[in-house]
Amino acid sequence: GLDQNLIHTLNEANSHKKKLFVLMADLDNLKTVNDWFGHREGDSVITVVANAFLSCCKPHDLCARIGGDEFLVVGVDGEEEASVDNFIHSVKRYIEHYNDTSKKPYRIEISMGAVCDSIRDVNKIKDTMDRADHIMYYNKSFHKKERIDWTDKKS
Repeated sequence: GLDQNLIHTLNEANSHKKKLFVLMADLDNLKTVNDWFGHREGDSVITVVANAFLSCCKPHDLCARIGGDEFLVVGVDGEEEASVDNFIHSVKRYIEHYNDTSKKPYRIEISMGAVCDSIRDVNKIKDTMDRADHIMYYNKSFHKKERIDWTDKKS
């Protein structure tokens, strides 16, 4: 489904002379949730994150779970409210709202990386995914350091 729908999103961007954005996301600490609260609770975390992405997608955007706790969003970058920056902000706001209201003993956290570029050929999307993946892993290592620093300060 992912490969079949990528061409539609690419064509949508190109027909409107817009850039395409590729966003990679990975849940932080899903293993900890699974270990402490069980896999059913871990599945619930994955569902919440999937709903966060889906609620922010426009009709021609593509959202896929591509691994155990990894997501890919490919969309058309527009102006202002349709920009990739606003998309990321909306996802973060959705998850923060969930964390603030769920009364769960853990917080859902994700690391994201995005690249926005003019892409004319579907074969270039793989390279763009790799670039977004590198950014996401950089952010993930930064989040991990923040959690370690926070834990050290609390001791």
